[in-house]
Amino acid sequence: MDATPRLSLPYLAPAQAQKHVTHNDALSRLDALVQGVVVAQRATPPDAPQEGETWLIDAQPSGAWAGTANALAQFIDGAWRYHAPKAGWRVWSMEARALLVFNGAAWAPLAEQIARLGVNAQADAVNRLAVASEAALFT
Repeated sequence: MDATPRLSLPYLAPAQAQKHVTHNDALSRLDALVQGVVVAQRATPPDAPQEGETWLIDAQPSGAWAGTANALAQFIDGAWRYHAPKAGWRVWSMEARALLVFNGAAWAPLAEQIARLGVNAQADAVNRLAVASEAALFT
């Protein structure tokens, strides 16, 4: 195995030359994926991306992003780098002002994926929101 299973971070190999290249590659991936923030979701790349920006690619991309559906596109060192998401990955969308979650097939706002919520209580089909608390405020 030459990479980690979840984030595909490259491992350093014994007696590897130029270890800094592999290490810097891993740092670049971490920078895009840990505490993930995307500018917005698009089908085509922006005209003038800023260094370090990460964009979320639509389910039906075109142009330079064709063939990279649902990937995260990181603009680094003047080029696009793609990260294929795995189920459960989360990013904050600055444009949508929402937390998006990849369900294995598509990105969707977290709020749309919560069918039941229990806070110190068990939610069920009848009580989809269950709260057990000494005090609660709902407005």
